[in-house]
Amino acid sequence: LGTLQGTCMSKAKTETIRSIEGLSENFRFNVYAFDCLIDRLWDKLYPANDTNKATAKAWLRNPSLRARGGTGTGIAVQEAMQAHRSCKTFIVLTDGAPGCNWANPNRGGALLLGMVEQRRMIKDANVQGAAVHVFGIDAQGIYRTWCQAVAADSNGGTYVDVP
Repeated sequence: LGTLQGTCMSKAKTETIRSIEGLSENFRFNVYAFDCLIDRLWDKLYPANDTNKATAKAWLRNPSLRARGGTGTGIAVQEAMQAHRSCKTFIVLTDGAPGCNWANPNRGGALLLGMVEQRRMIKDANVQGAAVHVFGIDAQGIYRTWCQAVAADSNGGTYVDVP
């Protein structure tokens, strides 16, 4: 889930829950929520059984899981890819507006990780050749194009508009 405000955040949670409900038990999964910080449900992939699906849906419905500002898509997907090297499919729901500011003492101050840098992070992290399917929540203009490019960079990834 990318950082999304109000209605977009609600849509992202709804679509993620719908996706989880549709998983068959032979799948293993994890859920990451991100803005410029990353929250993850578990440290590893878990089977998509009824108990784990219920745990994931409850985590997503927790009011403390909310947008805090910025969208660190690249950082979150990179972390997920590095943590789950055996995973061959990643699903990303975002508004497609990547951008986070971090204090970076090696660069004399703040570093803005924008679209180019975050796209490169995802592409470089994908050493397993996974498909990255991107669902753009109200993504428009250059943000929609960015989402499409992230999917196209991967091994068979697709882009889907979520109005």
